[in-house]
Amino acid sequence: MCDDRAEEHGDTVNDHPILRLCAAAAALCLCAAASRAQTFEIIALPDTEDYADYYPSIFGEQTQWIVAHREAENIVFVTHVGDVVHHPLDSPSEWTTATDAMYQLDGLLPYGACAGNHDLEDPAGFIARFGASHYSAYGWYGGASGNGLNHFQVFSAGGYDFLHITLQKGPDTATRNWARAVIEQNPGKPTIISTHDYLDTSGRRTSAGESIWNSLVDDYPQVFMVLCGHNRGVSRLVSTDTNGRRVLQMMGNYQDYTTSGGETDNGYLRKILFDPDNGRISIQTYSPTFAAHPWLTGNDHEFSYDAAFLPPSPGTAASPIFLTDAATCRAAGHVQGFDTTPGPTGTALPLGWTAWQIDGSAGTFSAAHPLAAADTSPAPAPPARRCWSSTARPGRRGATGWPMSPATRAAPSPQTRETSPPPFSS
Repeated sequence: MCDDRAEEHGDTVNDHPILRLCAAAAALCLCAAASRAQTFEIIALPDTEDYADYYPSIFGEQTQWIVAHREAENIVFVTHVGDVVHHPLDSPSEWTTATDAMYQLDGLLPYGACAGNHDLEDPAGFIARFGASHYSAYGWYGGASGNGLNHFQVFSAGGYDFLHITLQKGPDTATRNWARAVIEQNPGKPTIISTHDYLDTSGRRTSAGESIWNSLVDDYPQVFMVLCGHNRGVSRLVSTDTNGRRVLQMMGNYQDYTTSGGETDNGYLRKILFDPDNGRISIQTYSPTFAAHPWLTGNDHEFSYDAAFLPPSPGTAASPIFLTDAATCRAAGHVQGFDTTPGPTGTALPLGWTAWQIDGSAGTFSAAHPLAAADTSPAPAPPARRCWSSTARPGRRGATGWPMSPATRAAPSPQTRETSPPPFSS
């Protein structure tokens, strides 16, 4: 089930503009290929300062698990949201713990690490270990900001080229301007920003988060997700930017999470699953080190959103991957979609007309361009709504409507799941 509960803290969600579907046959082939794309996964490592300081084996086991499962889970990228270490000046051996863990990814997976407030106690130490000199040999590494603390990466998955940007805690104007330039140099790439301080535990943006939102996220419709840590706990927020796109923002820092058995420091990480076939982005919380309760469930730890996975369109301003408001459609007993033959009312399009497109400002459908300029078939009259009955519209994504039910992963036995998550300790 799609869970939009976190939007109670968000901005007003308006009708959003949706990229125009290509009418050429080649574009339809791309769309069909995207529909067959394999589910892929990004791992978000929450703050590890306690592990670097007190429980080094947990840090190492997290990345060991990622490496061991990268193929079976189709892991394509790893991001660390900052505070890699705790007291780097007083305990420089923490840097060794951090590099022993993170460097296991070298040559196997693209990754990035944000500089958190604890890391910034020793910025030279962070740059020496997680700066451009360490990454420059890898083709996925894009470059660093002027102060050497912020980086960007480009990686491919599911037929898309993604842009990922790591930002230090509280990036200044120069750093934010650098990030703007990076985005503008990579137009149309679905973009994820990882930073250290962005949301608080109530799901509201912090002052640092507001600066990032106002100067980076809100201006660029290709940014569809922001990840952060810093505050101990979890929260999430869906906001609508000025371009009408819904942006998923998530905070997770599990170091103080206390299970029902009283255990803390359990090595939980975030698994972000992209499922183009079923139009879903799902989040799971898993610990490679805590056998008693490896999975956390409940709305704070396991949730998903309906998402569009449109054909890549390099050079355009907006991401082809973005959250949709299918929940609104479902509330009316309908489903939402973006391309179809037959059309959204179940009636076949006239010869030469290939797909429907959505006018985001009006929230109505119109027909895509004809395949051939010589084709004079009249355009069909667009229906007045954005949603349609799931029973009246057999489409390429299944006879029961779009999107189909998300694939169900194999669930651990009930006794291994923390089904009633207790609060974080203070």
